[in-house]
Amino acid sequence: MFVNLWFISLVVDCPDMSYLPLLLNNEKLKACQEESFPYLVVHFTSGEVMQNPWYIEWMGKFSVSTQHLVLNELCVGSGSEAVHRLQTKLGIIDDGIFPPLREFLNEPGNDDDIDCQSRSIKNSVSCVTLGETLMKYCIRPATNLDW
Repeated sequence: MFVNLWFISLVVDCPDMSYLPLLLNNEKLKACQEESFPYLVVHFTSGEVMQNPWYIEWMGKFSVSTQHLVLNELCVGSGSEAVHRLQTKLGIIDDGIFPPLREFLNEPGNDDDIDCQSRSIKNSVSCVTLGETLMKYCIRPATNLDW
């Protein structure tokens, strides 16, 4: 039986540092790293864990053709377009209770810190994409035009 490894994906959620040893020592994940798959690893892992040198080293053990999609607080954006629309409307009612979303605040240092952290991950591991609002990530190539 032929299995197309092109479409195999892995979703990783390591919520805090206490789970890191279990992730790093998982035999099934080590087997994935030794082979030429998965095509995509989606990281729901917290920014604190992703900054850990052991986690970055673990990410680097995947094949150079493996794509890494990071979805956490290091990413730009706060979800869907509807979230932005609703937050803006609620902010008109009371901006103390419903403050502007983080990416619109332009707080000095905040974005620079996140930028620096995300750059360190991108420099350490190849093929890293940080998620952002309304981003589409195509896993398989289009085989025909959808009119």
